[in-house]
Amino acid sequence: MSAEMIEEASTVAPAERFVSGLTRHGHRPALREGNRTITYDAMTQLVDRATEQWTAMGPSRRLVHFEPVATMDAVTSWLGAARAGHVVALIPPGRGAGFRHRYDPDSIAGRTRSGWQVEHLRRRSRHELHPDLGLLMTTSGSTSSPRLVRLSFDNLMANTEGIVDALGIRAEDVAVTTLPLSYCYGLSVLHTHLAVGASVVLTARSVTDSALWQQMSRAGVTTLSAVPHTFDLLTAAGRSPGQLLAMRQVTQAGGRLDPAVAREWGNRGHDEGWDLRLMYGQTEATARISVSAPHEAVRHPDRVGRPIAHTQVELRTEGRVALPGEVGEIHVSGRGVMLGHALSKADLALGAAVSDLATGDLARRHPDGTLEILGRGSDFVKIAGLRIDLAWLEGSLARRGVTALVTAGTHDLHALVEDRPTLDVGETRRAIAEVAGLPPHRIRVLVAPALPRTDSGKPDRVTARALFDGSQSPPVHHADVASEGSGRTDRHSPRSRADASASRRLKAVTEIYAACLGVADVRPDASFVALHGDSLSYVEVSVRLEQVLGQVPKDWQRLSVSELASGRRTRRASGRIAQVDTTIVLRAVAIVLIVLEHADVIKILGGAHILLAVAGFNFGRFLAAQPSRRDRATAVFHSLARLVIPTVAWVTLATVVMDRYAWPNFVLLNWVFGPDVWGIRSSLWFIEALFWITLAVLGLLSIPAVHRLYTRSPMRISLAVVVVALALRWGPLDLTDPTVHESAPAVLWLFAIGWAAALVRRRWELLLVAGLFLAGMVGYFADRHRELVIIAGVLVLVSLPALALPRRLVAPASALAGASLYIYITHFEVFAFLESSAVTPWSELGESAWGRAAAGLTFGLALWVVRRQITRARIGAVRRHLNGHWPVPSSPSARRAAASLAQMDRDRPDERVRSPR
Repeated sequence: MSAEMIEEASTVAPAERFVSGLTRHGHRPALREGNRTITYDAMTQLVDRATEQWTAMGPSRRLVHFEPVATMDAVTSWLGAARAGHVVALIPPGRGAGFRHRYDPDSIAGRTRSGWQVEHLRRRSRHELHPDLGLLMTTSGSTSSPRLVRLSFDNLMANTEGIVDALGIRAEDVAVTTLPLSYCYGLSVLHTHLAVGASVVLTARSVTDSALWQQMSRAGVTTLSAVPHTFDLLTAAGRSPGQLLAMRQVTQAGGRLDPAVAREWGNRGHDEGWDLRLMYGQTEATARISVSAPHEAVRHPDRVGRPIAHTQVELRTEGRVALPGEVGEIHVSGRGVMLGHALSKADLALGAAVSDLATGDLARRHPDGTLEILGRGSDFVKIAGLRIDLAWLEGSLARRGVTALVTAGTHDLHALVEDRPTLDVGETRRAIAEVAGLPPHRIRVLVAPALPRTDSGKPDRVTARALFDGSQSPPVHHADVASEGSGRTDRHSPRSRADASASRRLKAVTEIYAACLGVADVRPDASFVALHGDSLSYVEVSVRLEQVLGQVPKDWQRLSVSELASGRRTRRASGRIAQVDTTIVLRAVAIVLIVLEHADVIKILGGAHILLAVAGFNFGRFLAAQPSRRDRATAVFHSLARLVIPTVAWVTLATVVMDRYAWPNFVLLNWVFGPDVWGIRSSLWFIEALFWITLAVLGLLSIPAVHRLYTRSPMRISLAVVVVALALRWGPLDLTDPTVHESAPAVLWLFAIGWAAALVRRRWELLLVAGLFLAGMVGYFADRHRELVIIAGVLVLVSLPALALPRRLVAPASALAGASLYIYITHFEVFAFLESSAVTPWSELGESAWGRAAAGLTFGLALWVVRRQITRARIGAVRRHLNGHWPVPSSPSARRAAASLAQMDRDRPDERVRSPR
């Protein structure tokens, strides 16, 4: 056998084994693109055709410039080129000019206007290609660099086997190409799933694209691949993997994920029924090096698991193996380690040059064998005698609402800051200086519309450095001469007056949220829903926002503080008529009707039942809309606390002073243990019903399967509750009896109607909800007038998002709506006090129906104002205590971190590592 034939045989064998391992699963679905799905058998036929195309110039091996895209043509062409034994350089689409100039490929493959195309530039290769070389890849930071990673097919097979084993990938799985195939992580997703007979959805859509979520839902996607930036995109789009019913696993690599973010998404996955698997890898190790075990992200969000099969990891420091718990540089060995780097055509003839891969990453190994990645060695810089961890610095700034990419100059820090409407460059520079421990003149700041990222979604520090060096010049605002004392933006920036106005709006919105929600830590990216706002706080917040911002959009509760403050979606209020949220008007009207009826002024019943539907509506808007079961439970408990605490406090006072209530009222169970006849102890039936209904619905939505269904189709779940509640009313339980039809089971259907009404998006949904409501009202009361009042109120709620109101009535209506709880729970005792009082002014009021009504409304309003002032005073005291520097964190871990950082500032030595590690 000739030397050339020996070379060909030694090369084709591993390539053939690799490709055959990915195409051997028969009739199982393999690739899905749009509405088209092909089986493994069909894919094998396409790979065979592609192989013929790749061998059209003869059997000799070729260097191929290959720009992969997520299509069937590209995937089968890649596998065909591999089977043909060629050396394929996977280059990000549109980035190939430098590669072609330096390496002079023999063939080019990529997508053109006419479709996928393969072009052979010459008949025989000009290159000497090593027999083991099969694949060339760029690293995540080297797409513009001549340096490539040389990989063999044995590297690919070993890493594929290790990943499949570590992640437990199985034939029933369905993956999706959310990452580029030119990126080693994205390519490994394709290989690992094809290796076990799973299927892969091919798409170039972003995770922010609603069409992608529809496509993933139809395909039954079970696994999602993510880099740290993916979670930012999911948050911005209001998406979560749990919205996909089949989702079981989300993997993350491509850079260290902030432990707080990892814990948040790990807990969300636990709530929604999927698992977050944190991983670590490098292109030089083919794809992945370590993988965390199931559920480990919740317990140890700072760790990336243990090495996968065929991979060994050793930590070294100062020329020796690091001791357990000691920080060291990661060194990797095993079958997945690359042959070496290529810097020129001559390097393509080289064999294995690396057996011990020094990654440049710093880590700590814990006693259980898990790795904690601490960052790149190059991420630690020394400026003015201080050793600064750039990654930690960026994370600290992010927690202050500053999105920045920090690099180091010779004597100063360079911060590329992402633009936002309320950005104040002077304040930003001072924040960076404070966190880094440097004087402000050591900080250079540039403002960019968006931070540069590599194809894999990692922060692109090379581009960031180039911006400061002046070798690149995108649209960037230079801000190096901002006044340190004024806090104003750079005089060369086009902002000044607009920024000041935006800053005032941001402060005003933050103060409104803090005062009305009782939250000291209001971040710019927080929304009303995210801060666990509910119906009790919605009224005051919405009205005060209108006073500051003008007319706000109807979905303002989902917008972040910074989005609201920007003013882009608000309109200046004008005219004598205002559009007021329907729930505010209904709450004000209903509470007035309740008080007037109980004071014997008028005989119009039904106000409390309207309030129940409104409560359901607000539950659907605010509480049920939380993204995870944990968040929903927290929001519900906060809301119930605002309901129960004042109620029980008032019941206690009324019992001590006036002997009005009994023990069932204290536990809100009078409808179960109280007397059968109507009396004063039954007067708080609305509070009791609302409390137990809300708890019951929360329990239902806390079931993982129900939560996943609700995340995907909330209207179906709410309608199912309506139907079940109506069936109970009409069926086995006699809930029309006057002694029970104010109990929680009897009025559950009204709450559910309001809940479903909040989710209406289409005309047929509106008609269905209205029809079910009208059907439920048939025969519910023996009082036709009462039924008509309830029907009118609920139909207005279902069909009209806002009502026109004279502007002069907005403030009193809002106050009545905001104080409705306090008016409801106190007006009975106010009436009793006036009627029994021997003091002339009070007794005269007690004799007048209108006097009793006015007193009941006034007392409840006054109590609400006092409560509001106490809350504002408490928040103000907290903020004054913090002196405006360290906002109160919203989690125990964040509080500990803030306290640690504050202590570091107080005890600052001249030389230290600026990191809590």
